[in-house]
Amino acid sequence: MTPTRVFIPFLALLLLDLPLSATNANVVGPEVKAERWQVEGRVGWDEGADGRGTYRQRAHLDYGLSEAWGVRIVWKQLKREGKDLATASADFELKYQLFEDGEDGSDGGAKLVYSLADADSGADQLSLFWLQEFIFERFLFRYNLAAAHEVGEASRSGVKAQARWQVLMPLHGRHRLGVEMFNNFGNLRQLAGFDDQSHRAGPVLKGRVADPLTYQVGLLFGLSEAAPDLGVKGFLIYSF
Repeated sequence: MTPTRVFIPFLALLLLDLPLSATNANVVGPEVKAERWQVEGRVGWDEGADGRGTYRQRAHLDYGLSEAWGVRIVWKQLKREGKDLATASADFELKYQLFEDGEDGSDGGAKLVYSLADADSGADQLSLFWLQEFIFERFLFRYNLAAAHEVGEASRSGVKAQARWQVLMPLHGRHRLGVEMFNNFGNLRQLAGFDDQSHRAGPVLKGRVADPLTYQVGLLFGLSEAAPDLGVKGFLIYSF
């Protein structure tokens, strides 16, 4: 792994004066496969220190336009305790795989996301993600870095930053076990201390049920006071 490909994304975020995540968020790789469709469902549950919970669900539709470009549409819903299930946002994503299996064995890419918020969910949001993964010995390392800015009439100034990390090792058959972390730094214009940000980590298990069907399940535990105490998530993905 060459230092350049690992540290350039970090330096870029620092130059932007940087130091966005629900339970059913993921740490994604940069891979794109031409003409591949994917249908994905995600569910998640957060529980705060007060014991009140929030249920979240997402439906995804992905398509590989080429070996480098891919698109995705995401529909997000949530249900807070005592309230009805409601639409949170619809996301439109464009993904580009910048390099694959380079001399250092890493894959890298970027993703641009426009989140069209429901009228009661706040402002729309434009996000830019850097996606990278590499294999070292038996371990798959993956990380995402993100910067987001609100747009529209209800938008607030400033840039929000987020980092996501995942390390996986082979388990029995076509399954992997690992740990992941989600660091949500919030709006960097008014950067808060660690406990006022959302930091979470926990175990994750993922694998293939059959050739077209994969799954992911995980637990997340709050590391900071502002983060939910506990989160549970499950994904199911069908590729064709």
